[in-house]
Amino acid sequence: MHPDPCIKCQDPYDYSCYLLEVDVTTILMGMVLIIGSLLSFIPQIVQLFKLKNTEGLSFQMLHLAQYNQDGI
Repeated sequence: MHPDPCIKCQDPYDYSCYLLEVDVTTILMGMVLIIGSLLSFIPQIVQLFKLKNTEGLSFQMLHLAQYNQDGI
């Protein structure tokens, strides 16, 4: 078990010692992944709204895409 890093804190509600420093590269990569995943779905959504039907839509691929988005 790891020692408690907040053992020296005076304020019992100060949890800042548990926070980890996140560098800019990690934040940028996360933003790129989020924007890329959104851009991959936008053309399909636009096509569905234009055609106003679901002809040619594979429900198996929709389920797989949903699992991919959820990170399961």
